[in-house]
Amino acid sequence: MELARSPAAAPLFPAECAASQLAAFVTLLVSVINAGQESERRRRAALSATGGGLGDAQEYDVVVVGGGTAGCVLAARLSEDGRRRVLLLERGGTQPAEATVPGYAVANLRSELVQNLQAAAEPQNCNATGCALQVPRVLGGGSSVNGLMVIRGNDADYDQWAELTGDSSWNHTNMLRYFKRAEDNLDVAINWDTDFHSTGGPQKVSWQPYRHPVLRAFAKAYDDLGTPSILDINGGQGQLGYSIAQTITADGERWSTYRSYLKPAMCRSNLRVETFATARRVLLDDKDGRPRATGVEYQDAAGQVRVVQAKEVVLSSGTIHSPQILMMSGIGPAEHLKELGIPVRVDLPVGEGFMDHPRAVGLVAQCDQPLCEVGSTPVNIPATNNAVSAWED
Repeated sequence: MELARSPAAAPLFPAECAASQLAAFVTLLVSVINAGQESERRRRAALSATGGGLGDAQEYDVVVVGGGTAGCVLAARLSEDGRRRVLLLERGGTQPAEATVPGYAVANLRSELVQNLQAAAEPQNCNATGCALQVPRVLGGGSSVNGLMVIRGNDADYDQWAELTGDSSWNHTNMLRYFKRAEDNLDVAINWDTDFHSTGGPQKVSWQPYRHPVLRAFAKAYDDLGTPSILDINGGQGQLGYSIAQTITADGERWSTYRSYLKPAMCRSNLRVETFATARRVLLDDKDGRPRATGVEYQDAAGQVRVVQAKEVVLSSGTIHSPQILMMSGIGPAEHLKELGIPVRVDLPVGEGFMDHPRAVGLVAQCDQPLCEVGSTPVNIPATNNAVSAWED
């Protein structure tokens, strides 16, 4: 998939909704989030200008490029060894307090916490219109801005990974160990099943306390169709049915990997986190005949190009930007790199395997208040508003 451009900012709401109280509140909230991010960027830039930034000629044991969902976990876990110096580079800012409110997710996706990209039109994708891609740029990545649902992959998928790679550690039995190790499941109705769940891990998991009234109607419709009701979508009942998924929340607040893993580790003297730092390329040394990563070139908040040396570099910049950084480093399809004037270091099909999972984004329905904020307006009801029998909450 080829990225064509970042589309111009669209209105936050359709015209018929723009005068509603909800639209006014979300617009204000987006402004607050954006102002906070800009304030942090300016502080970072000022720090760099006065010599208080990261600077050049520093060496770390590991540089993690990208402080998203996985990057926060990697930086926290790697820095548990106090002898290992770890640097985390994130092109966005720190997760704001507003992002911890689950109901504000719609504001997250309309703010500077997310970069909106438009793919080049392809006949096989998105009705040949060019797919719209929302790419997080904030510590915590998708876990700071997404819909919060905790749904593990299907067992068969992990077993297929193990078969395709010839590495049994990818099978679902082994993966389950790590799911449980990460989890602090707060719901007794779920965490009693220790075959699939655990407590005490860093990642909070629970049902959100709020139940929208429409969920009962959906549940009845599913029941009438004979669709199984599943209490635990990540347990032993399987995943074919309808359910209210648990979320990365505790006491009604979002717990991103920034909050659950990275933030508690940021007091460590061997861990440094640099926000508003955009990686340009990985530095390579092939004097031994085989390219080896030796550092990272990046642009800091002040726009200065910096270089940091590293014994190891971990790219954790997502499915869009990890391939981009590799190609900017000379690792990618040779012909494409030559077209862009990038010296070829390693000819590999980087970026050519991009895939996204198919999904039904929702149903369009007419509804009135109090179900809808604006009465008699066609609204999009996400297909992910699943229902379950646990109504007592």
